Amino acid sequence: MLKSKKIFLISIVASLFLNNWLLGLIFNRGLLLHGGSVSELSALTMPHGWIFRFLDVATGILLGAASFILYKANNQWSYWPWIYRLTFLLGLASIVDALLPLPCSSTMDADCSAPVKFNFHEISFPHHLYSSVVIGTCFLLLPAVGYYYGRYRDSWVLKVSSLVTFALTIIFLGCLLADSLSSGALAEKLAGYSQDIQMLAFGTWLCLMAWFLQRTIEK
Repeated sequence: MLKSKKIFLISIVASLFLNNWLLGLIFNRGLLLHGGSVSELSALTMPHGWIFRFLDVATGILLGAASFILYKANNQWSYWPWIYRLTFLLGLASIVDALLPLPCSSTMDADCSAPVKFNFHEISFPHHLYSSVVIGTCFLLLPAVGYYYGRYRDSWVLKVSSLVTFALTIIFLGCLLADSLSSGALAEKLAGYSQDIQMLAFGTWLCLMAWFLQRTIEK
């Protein structure tokens, strides 16, 4: 019971660590102002990149701990396993993401070809892409499960927040696709800024979801 009461606190800290890009306002403001992606902050050539990689690993560990608590709770709701499985997968992907950082920042280095590109002039698939795809999938599926959990708990707050988080993730992925298909600065900035908003929304949703889950576990 004592461990179950920690799920909300763990999620708050995990949410803060997940949004470590906010530290970029201190350590790498130029990259953020130019619309750089969150992944670029931890690139090998970026100053203080190790801080962001360290926090990504810490995020993964915290999400893994949260998923273990939810697994032990063994709730009877039919979709419950999806919550702790996706949470664990997100945590694992976050760690892998930190261990496979981008070699450079295309926003700050014109010669860098690290991001994914689909056009007639260039095709690029960095190793970082694979873990990022898993993270993006979890960013979509977790709020989707959260919406159904909101229906199960008859909570309009959780349902609305889940839908908003899901929609913002779709918008970010759309901007990211547009950036991958073009080489324009506007598309790159839209992808970067929409990712910042999406991650803030997901972090807020994660805390709200954890609060509802903790209340369920304590019953």
